[in-house]
Amino acid sequence: MDGNGIIYFVRYNATGANTYYSLFAINPNGTLRWEYRDSEIGTPVIHGNMVVFGSSSGLTALDLNGHLLWKLGGAFDVQYARPAIGSDGTVYATTTAGAGLVNDAGVVAVGENPIVLEIGALISLPIIAICLAILWRSKKDNN
Repeated sequence: MDGNGIIYFVRYNATGANTYYSLFAINPNGTLRWEYRDSEIGTPVIHGNMVVFGSSSGLTALDLNGHLLWKLGGAFDVQYARPAIGSDGTVYATTTAGAGLVNDAGVVAVGENPIVLEIGALISLPIIAICLAILWRSKKDNN
């Protein structure tokens, strides 16, 4: 739910051979505000004037009226993208092996002007390990 009381939810639809997911925005009075369809849609995240979710066609951002703000390629499959939005509006999505990205895993950051910064797990995990070792060593030296 956003600050205006609009409820957002995803529903799987299957009618015979036609299957798809719908992201719905429902007004506080229960009427349909808008619907967005894709073959797969993950859990939406709402921040400010933006709704972000992973889908089978890409990491997708809509405005609160359901209009497409941006979409970043199919590499952000709904099974792998787990978006979060920072206080500055930067969208962060984690990906895991099989997402088709360089190194097949990591964190993606998308700024206001969708520029993707990808940090693969093969790069980020050693950096995290080095930082933890430095912090441990620093704490050990202070004791």
